[in-house]
Amino acid sequence: MHRKRKKLPQTSNDTKRAPTATRDESDAVAVPTTVHAVPNSDQLLAVTDPDLHLATMLLIGFVDCERRRLTNKYLEKGSPEEVEARRAIVRVLRSNRPLRLLRWHLADLFDPDPVSEQRTIEFVFRRQGTPTDHIRNTQIAQYVWGQVKQGDRVTKAINNAANKFALSQSTIKNIWNIYRSRTADLG
Repeated sequence: MHRKRKKLPQTSNDTKRAPTATRDESDAVAVPTTVHAVPNSDQLLAVTDPDLHLATMLLIGFVDCERRRLTNKYLEKGSPEEVEARRAIVRVLRSNRPLRLLRWHLADLFDPDPVSEQRTIEFVFRRQGTPTDHIRNTQIAQYVWGQVKQGDRVTKAINNAANKFALSQSTIKNIWNIYRSRTADLG
């Protein structure tokens, strides 16, 4: 004899995102109880360390319990929640707090032969275009600074640098304008 399955009450389809966590006097994190970094982890992580909870949500996603079935979700790229989770992971990594499972989750994301993690960490430049070569620019600025320190005028030092490094005078001038205060501090 088969029993009829009891229908579960329907929830609304408009799911809400987890509000952005903030660090204030109360040090409370505004993450709904229906969102967990790991199944049944609300007692383990969220209560003891809100930053660790947010960091884990960023790395391995979270379980959404609002619907009829559990669903694995990830923070949306660029969302306020993702930005706050990034800040949380920075606070955790720069603190003296124990990393617990966070170290394992990070290792899984870096592992080239993953066992269970579906996502990976990818290193990309923060902005488009040719990346700034700070090492080259510092070397050029130090060269110009050395010439000026020996008594040459800035224009002559820039001209010498342009010849030595095979760059235009305008490029050397731009580098000098940006790096000169830093170079003067070094020498």
